Amino acid sequence: ENNDMAPMTWAALFESRFFSSVIYKSSNVLDLRVKDMFDASKENSNIDILLESKKIKAELFNFEHDFWTY
Repeated sequence: ENNDMAPMTWAALFESRFFSSVIYKSSNVLDLRVKDMFDASKENSNIDILLESKKIKAELFNFEHDFWTY
């Protein structure tokens, strides 16, 4: 059933991936946010932050994917 006016549950919303997200923190020993892990005075700190968040996203994807490997 593809009725656009039908009410959607939160579970259906997440399963349909009708959202976007940003990783700004992950578990670590010092409980730091991703942006706090890098020196803000450095020229490439924003790129480093972006690369670190992409690395965390890839690690989460691989972790979840390994649950379904037979």
